[in-house]
Amino acid sequence: MSILIANNVPRKEYTVGEGVEQKVFAVTFEFFNDAEVNIYVDGVLKTQGSGEGEYQLSGGDGSTGTATFNDVTTGTQPVTGAAGGSTVVVVRDIPIQRVTDFTAGAAINRAALNEQLDIVTALVADLNDRVSRSLELNDYEVASSTTLPTVDNRKGKYLSFNATTGAPEAGPHTDNVNTLAGITDAINTLANLENGTVATTGLSRLAAVDTDIDALADITQEIIDCAAGLVGVTPITRGGTGATTAAQAKLNLGITDGITLQQASDEALALAIALG
Repeated sequence: MSILIANNVPRKEYTVGEGVEQKVFAVTFEFFNDAEVNIYVDGVLKTQGSGEGEYQLSGGDGSTGTATFNDVTTGTQPVTGAAGGSTVVVVRDIPIQRVTDFTAGAAINRAALNEQLDIVTALVADLNDRVSRSLELNDYEVASSTTLPTVDNRKGKYLSFNATTGAPEAGPHTDNVNTLAGITDAINTLANLENGTVATTGLSRLAAVDTDIDALADITQEIIDCAAGLVGVTPITRGGTGATTAAQAKLNLGITDGITLQQASDEALALAIALG
């Protein structure tokens, strides 16, 4: 037997449609013993055996094979596709070990040697599969550190990359990012107000009366005085007493106790003349 890495992908993926039952799955790669085959159903590692949810293997010993989900008690226990469908992944995981020793000067067992070379080739294929599914630098990039930040520095944080070296480093805390995500709608609304989209009708109208707003600011005190008059206090400058009580009114107008009505009238007339 010969194993070519190009034709020996140690992984096979199946999709089982929602509500569909499937018992048998082909193991499309060579394996040498049953312990080297792992099967996952929707990410859950299944067990070899004859019980519920377990499977049995046939083939192997350097050839391909078949995995059958079959409960020997009930007679059947197929994989049933979950809502949206299920994924079944069959992978090979050969342990790194040497099981045959060739003694110097002794005759070589060609069959044993051939099997060892097959296992080594299969191991390379397994490792190639793992590497191809891992993060890696491009061939043309200058090598830089790919060491992760220490566990204490990266706990609860997103992974980031240095702006200069590209080396991995601890990014913002997940709590801060989640908080920012929670106010995304408000940020978008504010951005719309700033960039003049349709959502800014109110802001556009406000800009159109900018001159009027400035003019309004210039008469702020008059507005305050007027508001005071509306609540029962008319300022002296507008012909009122600037008070809510008689005592305060006399004080504001400079009227002292004991003066005659004529004197009060004269003082009021003088004040009116002074105010124009």
